[in-house]
Amino acid sequence: MFEATARARSMINKFMEKQILIVTILGYLFLILTFSGSVVPAYGADKSAVPSYGHGTHEVLIFTDYFCPPCQDLEKDLDLLLEPLLTSGGVKVTFVDMPIHKPTAMYARYFLYAANGRRGYKDIVRARETLFTLAQQNTASTEEYLKEALKLQGIVVKPYDVKPVFSEYNSIIRKYKVTSTPTCIVKYSESNVRRYQGFDEIRSGLSELQTIQK
Repeated sequence: MFEATARARSMINKFMEKQILIVTILGYLFLILTFSGSVVPAYGADKSAVPSYGHGTHEVLIFTDYFCPPCQDLEKDLDLLLEPLLTSGGVKVTFVDMPIHKPTAMYARYFLYAANGRRGYKDIVRARETLFTLAQQNTASTEEYLKEALKLQGIVVKPYDVKPVFSEYNSIIRKYKVTSTPTCIVKYSESNVRRYQGFDEIRSGLSELQTIQK
């Protein structure tokens, strides 16, 4: 009986993971179809539309949703975990926003506008902190409110066609089969890719990478 119940739970969990992955991909597919612009090559091509920070052989990908409470908790400490890696060099950091919650797609678009307006990592951190705070407070539910809230915080936004970025987001999500947030992928090499889920695992994984970088 216990084994049968465990198998049933496993099947349900796998089904739910597939459903989340489908919902996430469809969320960006809708936006891709409603924005103009050309589709870029799949993630991994030489020229990527997705903004990344730092350079090196090691890659860190952070998958979050602005309206996911565990992601909101992680984001508060994420800069403390990532900045030493970027300072030491040899690491590239990429943020991938997953639209599991419907409003996240709009927030992801404005994050990209902010990234287009200010290229520095610290500016990006401040923009993400602002967006996550607004999502947690649920005070900017429309585009006009969101735009005004960012302006009040001094966040410079520069609109552009984000369709190629959303296309690459879909490619990244599919490539790494990410079905929950927060998730962190640390790519040491093509054959050594490690996955961490939840705050504790992500903190542990980034700390391990930091030790290797020293």
